[in-house]
Amino acid sequence: MSSTCQVSLHKSNDPSGLQKATTPKLQITSNNEEADIWAKMAKCKWRKAVREEAAQLEAERLKREEWLEAKRKEQEQLEAECQEQEAQAQQKVGELKGKVQDKC
Repeated sequence: MSSTCQVSLHKSNDPSGLQKATTPKLQITSNNEEADIWAKMAKCKWRKAVREEAAQLEAERLKREEWLEAKRKEQEQLEAECQEQEAQAQQKVGELKGKVQDKC
């Protein structure tokens, strides 16, 4: 702490308009406590950023998963249509073979 007895008010850039007392008698926290507070605030901001990034990554993962699921469904639909067309083609081939055998 400072050993001066002079009172000096420092106008901060804080939008609340509060002023910080810089003399030992008026100072609420020590410099170490203030540094600890700033460190805790920085850690909280970092944790918040990490949480937000994790949430964003999870949202992107879910979006990719939904896209993949849509692609799988589309692929299954195309395969089902293809199998149906093949079955119809086989049926027509069978009908043609039956007609040819009937004529002979």
